[in-house]
Amino acid sequence: VRPDAGGSGAAAGGADKAPGRKVLLFVTDKSAKTILSAVLKKLDVEVVSASSRDQALLMVTGASLVVVEAAETADEGWRLLDCVRDARMRLPVVCVSGQPEREAVLLAAGFTAVLAKPVKAPDAKALLARSLEAGREAGQEARGSPPARGSPVRGSPVVRGSPEEALRAEGKAQGVQCSPLEGSPRVPDYTAMKILVVDDHDANLLLLCSMLKKRKYKTETARDGLEAVAAADKEKFDLVLMDCNMPHMDGWCATEAIRAGDGPNKATPVVAVTANAMVGDRENCLARGMDNYMSKPVNRDALYAMIDHHTGPPAEQPPPK
Repeated sequence: VRPDAGGSGAAAGGADKAPGRKVLLFVTDKSAKTILSAVLKKLDVEVVSASSRDQALLMVTGASLVVVEAAETADEGWRLLDCVRDARMRLPVVCVSGQPEREAVLLAAGFTAVLAKPVKAPDAKALLARSLEAGREAGQEARGSPPARGSPVRGSPVVRGSPEEALRAEGKAQGVQCSPLEGSPRVPDYTAMKILVVDDHDANLLLLCSMLKKRKYKTETARDGLEAVAAADKEKFDLVLMDCNMPHMDGWCATEAIRAGDGPNKATPVVAVTANAMVGDRENCLARGMDNYMSKPVNRDALYAMIDHHTGPPAEQPPPK
């Protein structure tokens, strides 16, 4: 894959230059990609462009910054972010999004900054320059040469508190009390808990179940409200994650049916997980019998905090012999 731009396009003014830097672009929007490439060329960085997540993973080594376009929770941009974070790579990942109103959710999910579409060159230049500086500082810390403390980049979109604070803020927005687990002597055991996941999109089911399986929860899936009610009548679950807009029977009606019946899940916590982010949606979910509300895209740590909030402390594994 040829780089979209090389390091020869030096901009006037040495303050903008970042020689030797590499930026990985994983953006499919042609207009946004053109503007970003031009801006990065003026910042005098090497730009490499990927057309798939697998290609991006092969090219990310040595990058100082990753810029991805992310829309739906299960799209390739989100999956690339998960791979970068799972590999503990300490580099900024900027999200190019057509939903800037969801900035808090995107930041809590792990993106370090959000650039709204349609992309405007002045905004992109300022944000990318700050993100490159943040990436340089992260690289210094990773090599054991930390930058001077107490002097963050002024106005940097990356400096928004620690990741733990971001996740805690996301949890509070979802009505969840998050508490750190570091230093806790107990070893939580989630294997005895089973969660019903209801969604009509296979990609969403796959994403939620993969998050839950990382904590070793048992899962059962349903693809519409009718299947959810049938599953809830057969066996007891510790929690239900319920999509709202589904064919045949929506999540609201399914929840009402579960509450009205005499099955084992009459009082089981039901958390709405929906793409709706309109004012009053949470109140509507609570009025229809649900216990809480999470908007998509779902952050893994906020999801865990939500489950802990409604199910209480898990059982503890016996200490290893």
